[in-house]
Amino acid sequence: MLEHADDLRETLSQVKGGDFTQAKITQIPLSPIVEMRHKVQLSQPKFAACLGISVATLRSWEQGLRKPSGAAKTLLDLLYRKPELIHELHA
Repeated sequence: MLEHADDLRETLSQVKGGDFTQAKITQIPLSPIVEMRHKVQLSQPKFAACLGISVATLRSWEQGLRKPSGAAKTLLDLLYRKPELIHELHA
């Protein structure tokens, strides 16, 4: 996300100065975990509960601050391939 910081600062400066002609649209890609959660239409608390983790842990994964490992990574890999399985965990 830091690679977009300069573009965002420059655009903010231009907009504050009233110049909208040079403003750039910076698209920041979602993490695969966020994409998966959106795909199964679950909130962070519900998705975290399905995985048996805290919301804070999920947020750190989604923000790229930490990476899942071990059993969590295996489960996420499986859910990425078969997202419908989340509903079995959710039951």
